[in-house]
Amino acid sequence: MTDGPFKNAPMPRRWKSYGDELGCDATSRDERVKVYCDNVLADMGLKQLAPLLKELNAYAERCETHPELFPGVTVDGIIRKHEVAPSVMTLQKNLSVNLSDKMSVKKALSAAVGSFAGECLDGSGNRINDALTSARGRGEMSAAVFAKCKQRHQETLSCVNKSEFANAVMAGNHQAYKAVRQNTNRADEGPDA
Repeated sequence: MTDGPFKNAPMPRRWKSYGDELGCDATSRDERVKVYCDNVLADMGLKQLAPLLKELNAYAERCETHPELFPGVTVDGIIRKHEVAPSVMTLQKNLSVNLSDKMSVKKALSAAVGSFAGECLDGSGNRINDALTSARGRGEMSAAVFAKCKQRHQETLSCVNKSEFANAVMAGNHQAYKAVRQNTNRADEGPDA
């Protein structure tokens, strides 16, 4: 790891690596988007959430052909069966509100996951902005580097396909952005001989 903007920040190594890529001219915007999304999926604990989402999806599919009178009770029971992160409370609350609005379980789940995914993306984006500002305040980067990193981070956020990201969350696909992430952590590559 290089001495990027987050070298002294109290954050996971994957986010420090993202900070390095913000300052790296060789990293494309698409690569930064994929790294950012991969990091957000990791922060969400999607690997642990996948079984819950799979069961909720299966229940939503069953309700399409065999609707229940009070699906909220069943959904709450499904959520209670799984050990999940506190962040799932947001998903559960959104899902409960959607079900109380008489949405189908499938639509309610889709909307709740979309909101949950969007909140996770936005929250991570805000934390990165705060970390950049803190690093600048500590004198760990020049004004020019700060401006470049801030601009690239904003570009990254604006290029995230939130629908695609929500679909990855809904599917429990914690490796949706992994392949590109592995390719971005490469050593200097020279021309083929």
